[in-house]
Amino acid sequence: MLIEFSVENFRSIKEKVTLSMVASGHKELEENVISLEKPKEMRLLKSAAIYGPNASGKSNVLNSLYLLSRVVLKSHKMQKGTPLPFISFKLDKEYVDKPSSFEVNMLIDDVLYKYRLSADEKKVHYESLFFYPHGRPARIFERNDEWGFTFTRDKKIQNDIAEKTRENALYLSTATAWNYEPVSKVFDWFKQFRKISASTEGIYEYTIELTTKNNKAREFVRDFLKKADVGIDDFSAKIEEIKLEDLLKSTNKILIAPSEEHELDDIRVKSPDVKAIHKVEDEEIIFDFDDEESDGTQRFFDMAGPWFDLIYDKKILFIDEISLRLHPHLVEFLIKKFHEESSRGSQLIFTTHNTYILRLDLFRKDQIWFTEKKEDRSTDLYSLYDIKNLRDTNIEKGYLLGRYGAVPYLDWR
Repeated sequence: MLIEFSVENFRSIKEKVTLSMVASGHKELEENVISLEKPKEMRLLKSAAIYGPNASGKSNVLNSLYLLSRVVLKSHKMQKGTPLPFISFKLDKEYVDKPSSFEVNMLIDDVLYKYRLSADEKKVHYESLFFYPHGRPARIFERNDEWGFTFTRDKKIQNDIAEKTRENALYLSTATAWNYEPVSKVFDWFKQFRKISASTEGIYEYTIELTTKNNKAREFVRDFLKKADVGIDDFSAKIEEIKLEDLLKSTNKILIAPSEEHELDDIRVKSPDVKAIHKVEDEEIIFDFDDEESDGTQRFFDMAGPWFDLIYDKKILFIDEISLRLHPHLVEFLIKKFHEESSRGSQLIFTTHNTYILRLDLFRKDQIWFTEKKEDRSTDLYSLYDIKNLRDTNIEKGYLLGRYGAVPYLDWR
């Protein structure tokens, strides 16, 4: 589970900002909290909602952690000289040539781990992994571009791996690739991340495949759609492998030109096929999901697979603009269902402009976060819990009136 994440000098983020999933001592909405016996009766939040005006850095908060997870999982496969995807804050000359920095505190099997990374496009400048098996820090590895690697255990094994680690590859990634067990739990922890945004591809196909392989998931998605009141009583879903030539004939489109080496008849592609079943009296009316259902209904179906994972598996899901094409009541339904039914330690972090769900009967104060542009146009991040002397009970109204900042200031003249 994610405990806390900090990022510095990444895109619109200049100075260090921290998103904490540690619950405050307040006892309201306990279904929104994951209570743990170890370590030291820790309490973590199930979700965090990030509000703020356009271009204030909401997406960059999500993207920084998700991007870090992708680099962890893939950097050992990168070729020498391949640039790392870290972009510094460009509006201050002093920061342009400095590396981006990240720190992640995570809980794995009741043990606290702390991973730190500082890197630019060319190389890793600093990297370390510590864990706290008995409440005190123990170093697994530490790396600095000035004095090299430091190990306190398995020195021969780790020194051999260090020699194989390129300057543009993370040691965490390389050591896992070479089967060094003490780092593998942290590497695997980063695998549980998933991100959904307007441009994300594959979520539709993922939900379809999940329902074809898992009967429990299929019943979950069917019930998901029925409770959403979109008029769908049931559905059928499959992914077929068909000839590209047949697909082009069915869509009346020419996507590629045939060549001597690859005739269309030789190429096969996966084609998803979902039918929505609407019951009228005793008759079942079949709708083609892609062509005859609304964009919002399609989006809701896409979300069903990841929501099943959130509730019945252990995942960390990022959603950039959770309300995209969804009615506010559907968004409320999604959040309530996750808070009330998840029990395995999943967490949800999302951005939104939807103020309908900005309520203290749905979220605790420590779950509500804001991004705001500072005078130097960098991103600031803070929570509603951090605002002193807060007496508002109508948080939506207070936010829209600008009492907490994080709203656009428009010049109507």
